[in-house]
Amino acid sequence: MSSPIINTNIRLPAHLLEATDKAVQQGKAKSRDEFIMQAIRRELAALKRAEIDAELAEMAQDPEYQAEVLQMEAEFATASWEQGYFILMQDVIKQQSNLTLEVRSRCPKSPFLKHLQS
Repeated sequence: MSSPIINTNIRLPAHLLEATDKAVQQGKAKSRDEFIMQAIRRELAALKRAEIDAELAEMAQDPEYQAEVLQMEAEFATASWEQGYFILMQDVIKQQSNLTLEVRSRCPKSPFLKHLQS
């Protein structure tokens, strides 16, 4: 949903208006209004990014936040290790199952079959 458009007057140096008109003529925007709105949106986005960057820089200096990050990293490291172990064990079980099937097909009377799980 778009916001309502409000008419306003702005004062610009002549060289900015000329550069805006040139950009419009080159197809960079449909009109002066659109060009100026794009410029304002970009500037507001840049200000927001700068605000977020400043907050992140502040968080990087916050000892409580750093302790929380270290705790989360430790928890994820454990979860990651557990997941890796689980995947490895699934692979081992699959290989064992494949080996059992191969031994059964090639040597149905093999004494090793009693040691292998089905």
